[in-house]
Amino acid sequence: VLNYSVGGDADDPWLGGSEDRAFLGARAAGIVSVTSAGNSGPEESTIGSPANSPWIVSDDKFADKIVAGSSRGPVLPPVEDTLKPNLIAPGVQILAASHIDDQYIRLNGTSMASPNVAGGFALVKSVHPDWNPSQLISSVELTATTELAEDNWNLVPATPHVAGSGRPRLGEAVNAGLYLEETSFGFSQADPNLGGEPRNLNLAALVDASCVENCAFVRTVTDQMGGGNWTVAVEDFPPEISGSVSPSNFNLANRG
Repeated sequence: VLNYSVGGDADDPWLGGSEDRAFLGARAAGIVSVTSAGNSGPEESTIGSPANSPWIVSDDKFADKIVAGSSRGPVLPPVEDTLKPNLIAPGVQILAASHIDDQYIRLNGTSMASPNVAGGFALVKSVHPDWNPSQLISSVELTATTELAEDNWNLVPATPHVAGSGRPRLGEAVNAGLYLEETSFGFSQADPNLGGEPRNLNLAALVDASCVENCAFVRTVTDQMGGGNWTVAVEDFPPEISGSVSPSNFNLANRG
């Protein structure tokens, strides 16, 4: 697991510098990379680079109450059909090392939240050392919660563009039965400059910035807990939005 609490202005992850490609290479090598979403909130579309890369995990602060300074989505083109931030974690008054006299200080920012998320992935990895980045990331995101997530800027429930998948629940993540596999080749092929579509990446979030009335997504899940029968339900959508999943019931063999 790699923590990288550095960022800059948003760019095209596929056309950006070596930094973006390095994180894609890290994922191919089995490394989960986590970075801070930025501290340019509360305006929308303030998430920069490399946090906007689909193959890296970005986070906001402050756990269930996202402070005004946290950067928010929706992310700018060409990655507007992906969800950022991915997760939220504590990032206010975090005890951190200081460069002055080898002391400690308390700091605020998404750079303080990022190590918490990275540490969470390391703990899940310690339970499942054989899990790859797709398993680790989708397991944490699929079991995270937004139940208490609040946008501290206007004191309303945080939207997915503010909280992402929510606060990690590691006890749930280590028991996740399904995951979504996405490969480095898949990320490369999603490049809009080559005719790819980031909305089709096999990721936990479903985003289509151009959707007006009806949207359809395809996701492929893989078993990681010995096989079983699964029933899918659509929950927690706003009253004006309805959804369905097909098939709503299916069987998967071990690793199927």
